[in-house]
Amino acid sequence: MRGFHKAVDFAGEQEKGDICVLANARLDNRRELTASLSAWLYGTKGTPGDADLIRAAYLQWGESCPEKLLGDFSFSIWDPCRRRLFCASDPLGVRPLYYTLAGSRLEVASAIRPLLSTPGGTHRIDFVAVGNYLTKMTSEPERTFFEGLYRLPGGHTLTATPESLRVRRYWDVAELSALALDEEETASRFRELLTQAVRDRLDTPEGSVGIAMSGGLDSTSVAALAAGAGPLRAYSFVFDQLDECDERVFISSLSRDLGIETTFIEAERFWFLGDAEAYPPPLETPEVSWDFAFRQMLQALRERGGRVLLTGHGADDLLLGSKRVYAERLRRGDLRVLGEVWQHSRSRRYGWRPFYHLLAEPLIGPSAASALRRLFSRREPFRLPAWIAPDFADRTALSERLAEYVRGPAQGSARDEMYQNLIARPSYHRSIDWYDRNAGPFGVEVRHPFLDRRLFEFVFALPPEHLMRLEERKLLLRRAVAGILPDAVRLRRRKTSLGGFVDFSLRKEADRIRNLLAAPLSAELGIIEGSAACQAYERYCAGETAPGQRSLWYVITLELWLRQYLGQFNVEQGGADSARKAA
Repeated sequence: MRGFHKAVDFAGEQEKGDICVLANARLDNRRELTASLSAWLYGTKGTPGDADLIRAAYLQWGESCPEKLLGDFSFSIWDPCRRRLFCASDPLGVRPLYYTLAGSRLEVASAIRPLLSTPGGTHRIDFVAVGNYLTKMTSEPERTFFEGLYRLPGGHTLTATPESLRVRRYWDVAELSALALDEEETASRFRELLTQAVRDRLDTPEGSVGIAMSGGLDSTSVAALAAGAGPLRAYSFVFDQLDECDERVFISSLSRDLGIETTFIEAERFWFLGDAEAYPPPLETPEVSWDFAFRQMLQALRERGGRVLLTGHGADDLLLGSKRVYAERLRRGDLRVLGEVWQHSRSRRYGWRPFYHLLAEPLIGPSAASALRRLFSRREPFRLPAWIAPDFADRTALSERLAEYVRGPAQGSARDEMYQNLIARPSYHRSIDWYDRNAGPFGVEVRHPFLDRRLFEFVFALPPEHLMRLEERKLLLRRAVAGILPDAVRLRRRKTSLGGFVDFSLRKEADRIRNLLAAPLSAELGIIEGSAACQAYERYCAGETAPGQRSLWYVITLELWLRQYLGQFNVEQGGADSARKAA
């Protein structure tokens, strides 16, 4: 099932009935689970469904059951005998789960809307989350835009009883045993795991499978591995006016080589914001991007009977690595690092800066590095955008929190940084939810082969140097698809920037944006300075390209979100005291 909602009042819930399971799941190890759990599948008629298998896994393994499941899932289990509600989210958080606690009443759901629909309930906007959004701070994955309403992070369980509520992390890449493989073995094993992840996601009872394919490395690798395994059709965005965004040369060439038919979607016809009345922004986040154009892709897929859409999403999250590996290698005595950093610096004409940022700064420690920056930096102190209201920044401690966020964690290994930069941030979850939110109304399920637990566990068990090269991004994937993906795409170095499409979209309907900013609700709530936002937008339309100008997009999308929801669900603005406390 696509969604669920469960409410438990521990002050009144009775100890009777059978175990109740509500799940939003797609399991990859169904065959193995069915065989090992046969004794617990009593009462199941025919082939057990995902919820049946999750129930049996809970009966067999208790709260350890999520560790035995492969796939994308979130679920809640009410155990009346133990008066216990047990919930879990898959390791990578692909399927969301939200929860809120009011007195003795706990509610969980796979979406926020049911949790805001309680009669008589009052909900307050979380100003700290709003400040994070406007400044693009991607931390605190459990925080939502509503006070007291939380998202269960990926790889976590929630256990609630009349006595306590406990959130526990059950999947931790730091506990993986290190692998000792050479480059050829590493590429071969990664290719096997990615092939299996693709095949598992091609399994569908009916209809053809589509793939959202660009001309880049990630989605084309998935397409190459999926081609020949069943009916597959590619769906790709193209641009007639913005040549710098258009990749149809690579897409068309690959489609011919793989024998895949391709449907082109002319993205410039569909503004980023689309039709806000027909498709309002989601409750979960003000963020919208390709929504309107992506729905044209989904519509085209559905008209051809497609029920599943594959993507290359997640490869960036998985394979970018961490630059901290260079200092770690030098600390281990690997002097080859000096030559690699020198070659990188020379090719980019960076001078001695890479030696400091990649080697010296991590080795001398954060305190000494901060002192050196204050002593020698010629850059102006960091400033918030002019449209952020000073009082709002003060009551949410925005400047202080942002400065700390920009500095990053004081310590940690390359593996720690990889984890924090990947699934331990809300922008990661928002991008996954974006696909499901748009695909649901079309009856399409979006699947991401790169977001596979087996792939992540393999990559995080590798020495980080297998992933990170200064002059070559996604080195592991390029090696893994050699001989499968044409070299014209596999060895392509230039990554297409869609910044031009953002500019195009922000200026396409300037009158509508001016109307939004003329009397913004966000100014009434004390979040932004309306006149400063208007002036910044006019300078942007006039061609100003100062750093941070595109962040006006977050002001505009927040305004659409507030206008849609401030009057619904008894939503109120959060108070100054609660904002300071939360910050």
